[in-house]
Amino acid sequence: MWCEVLLNRLVLKPTTLSDGTRLTPGTHISAVYSPRESDPRYYPSPLTFDPLRFHAIRTHSQDPSSTRFSSTDIDSNEYLGFGGGRHACPGRFFAVAIIKAAVVQLLLKYDMQPKGEAEITYRFEEQRLPSFRDQVVFRKL
Repeated sequence: MWCEVLLNRLVLKPTTLSDGTRLTPGTHISAVYSPRESDPRYYPSPLTFDPLRFHAIRTHSQDPSSTRFSSTDIDSNEYLGFGGGRHACPGRFFAVAIIKAAVVQLLLKYDMQPKGEAEITYRFEEQRLPSFRDQVVFRKL
């Protein structure tokens, strides 16, 4: 099973975890998040494509502002692609705003269609990316 990695860290000093595991300097450690992202305790029907999943979570929340990448609590139902706890990405709000602006511009100005059958085969470090051979046809509206 392929797993997405949430973080990579390099151990700099001898460390003992709460379960007694010892980490020596120079050890690379990672945490996977794909099992969490497919866990129904955090997301209803996690394996079903739902483009409005986070919108629904936000609109049904007692405090909608708590679901906008502001929580870094790893037990929340928030997407943790920007990290969590003390090491959460400080630029996550800016990154989300830029991504939304770019997607809006693409949707408003272009019709986009895949050219042929797409395949996700390229891997860069822990990430799965579309193959560089895949093509998208853009038609200006």
